[in-house]
Amino acid sequence: MDELGRRYGQRPSSFLGLPPDSWQAFQFDLATWTVGRWIDGKLAERDKQGHPLHRLQDLLRDAPQGQDTGGFRSLKHMAAKKMTVPASGIW
Repeated sequence: MDELGRRYGQRPSSFLGLPPDSWQAFQFDLATWTVGRWIDGKLAERDKQGHPLHRLQDLLRDAPQGQDTGGFRSLKHMAAKKMTVPASGIW
């Protein structure tokens, strides 16, 4: 959280008006920091001649439909069996 404060001068969640002590504010701040670090790392990557490998507009562009972005795959077909948690919470 300390790095977030230094980087933005205030928490990113404050721009959305989220209560500073809320879980939503923390999660938004953390997500903003995570994406920012990923982008910073990608922009720092260079080829052998020292030219950048990535451009900011390419990193922020939406992937074309049907293109695998290397993200998470669906776990829908990996479930062994479907269960319902009883109201008592005891399995």
